[in-house]
Order: sequence, then structure tokens, then C-alpha cells
Amino acid sequence: MATYNGEQYLEEQIESIRAQDHLNWKLYVSDDGSTDSTLSLIQKYADLDSRVCVVNTQRQGGVVNNFNKALNFSTSDYAMLCDQDDIWLSNKVSVMLASIKERMLVGVIESPILVFSDLHLVDEKNKTIQKSFYRSNNLNPNYNTDAKFLSWRSSVYGCTIIMNRALLVRALPLPKGVPMHDQWLSLIAAHTGIVAYANNQTIRYRQHQGNVVGGAGRGAWGKVKALKGLLKNIEKAVDGCIQQNSALLQYLSAAEAVDHIALDSIRYKLKFIVSNVLPYWSERKGYCFFFVVKLLFCRQNFVSNQQL
Repeated sequence: MATYNGEQYLEEQIESIRAQDHLNWKLYVSDDGSTDSTLSLIQKYADLDSRVCVVNTQRQGGVVNNFNKALNFSTSDYAMLCDQDDIWLSNKVSVMLASIKERMLVGVIESPILVFSDLHLVDEKNKTIQKSFYRSNNLNPNYNTDAKFLSWRSSVYGCTIIMNRALLVRALPLPKGVPMHDQWLSLIAAHTGIVAYANNQTIRYRQHQGNVVGGAGRGAWGKVKALKGLLKNIEKAVDGCIQQNSALLQYLSAAEAVDHIALDSIRYKLKFIVSNVLPYWSERKGYCFFFVVKLLFCRQNFVSNQQL
């Protein structure tokens, strides 16, 4: 669990983990220098339940670095990620554990595996907004099993995933500049092993100010603000895509990186768009259009990647 000034919903989140029907778990909490009562709340649970461990209280500099810190303490065969403001359904651990073990039976046991699930969207008071994140947003979760899709976009939410030790060995440490930890973990799993979707809602994903993923209606002004936010997010996504693309070669073998396309020239960016973006154009046409424009005309100084 990565925390930062999360006092408002933290207790409800931790209580939902303690209420799991699967009892054999350990919660490693890394705090990013909270200034509210988050640390005292975590320590209260650490004193109450030996399965809760505070592993860091120093500033890490953002959610990716904070999760990176927490993941380094995990020694289990399987790991899950946890936000500070959601509610886990009581069978989340057992359902996801069974799902990843099922995939291991049909694959190579040493291969990296990541399984993710759907989310039940709720408001600040835990009242239902939408029962399915993917259905309400017209998203195909199975796109996330393709490395080409994950190279520039992802709808995998880290708070739903379970992964095996083999993936952590391959994917850590999380490189600087990657857009999000969950996208990076999914991308490495897609390149080196298996990404699979479990068609269950395993979490009540809380929507509040600064944490909205869709599913709720908007007025005209709300739509304008949403568009401005979308364009800002796309700019970040393009920058993150380039950084992620550059870092990827350091984590893959030559065979695993055979389809990798560098983003250090217009020629290769066009090749990337045709190969990785256009096959998924129909799902989010507006997003794809602005992403392509930004990618082609951004003035970022590219890190040169040697083609394998």
C-alpha cells in the first residue's frame, strides 16, 4: 500500500483488507511523508495486527516511487497493490489468487503473470455510481493483454491486480519517468509472460475530488473541464510513453523486444502509430487523435534507442 495524506478513507480500506476470507496475507505500507494523521492510523493497525507493517515514512516523490519502495519489501510468491481510499470485497484475495493459479496451470510456472479485474465505482459515501468500470466506460479490458496497446495506453488499475514473484523480479525497480506503475507492470508481463483479465468486480473504487475515472454524468461546463483535463493527461501520457519506451529495452531480452519500436525519429513514430495505436483507434477516437498529434509534434528531446 502506498499512502499520502489519506486519513479520510484509510481506516475503511484497511478494515476491508482485514475482513478478507483469505487470512494469510501481509500488508506493507510505504508512506510518502504524510502531514495529516495517516501515519498514526497506520501505526494503530500495525500495533493491532501483526500482518500490517510500516516499511517507510520518508518522502519518495510520488505514487510510482512510493509503490516501488513498498514492493521491494515483498518476499511472497504473489503480490497485490492497494490504494488508500477504496474498499476491497471480502473475497478479493481468494478470487484473484485462484485466478492467477489457474493461469499458472496452463502456462509455464516460471513465467511472469499478472491478472487484473473489473471495478465497482462508488462515491465518497460508498454509494454505487456504476457496477462495472469497463462496461460503463465502453472499454474492452482484454485490450490490456496486448503489449502493443500497453506501450501507449492502459486501463489496468493497480488496485485490482495480482502478480507472481517472477514478474516482480523482471519489472523492478520501476524505472524513472514511466507514466504509472500499473501500466509498467502490465507491459513487462505482456512482453515476458501473461496478462489476463478476471471478469469480476473485486473492489469498490471510490470516486472523489481529484480521483474520477468516469461513469458519472457531467453538465456542459463539466465537459469543458473534462476536455481540458483530458488534453493535459494526453500530454503526460505521450511524455510517459516516450520515457517508458526508452526504459523498456533495459528490461527485455533481444527475443522479447523483437517488436519494439523506438520513438527517436518521425519515421519510427509513424511506424509506432500504425502498429500500436491505429489497431485500437475505434475505442477512443478522440483520445487517439490527440495522442497521435502530440506524439508527432512534441518537441521533447528524445532518448536515442538502438533497434534490436
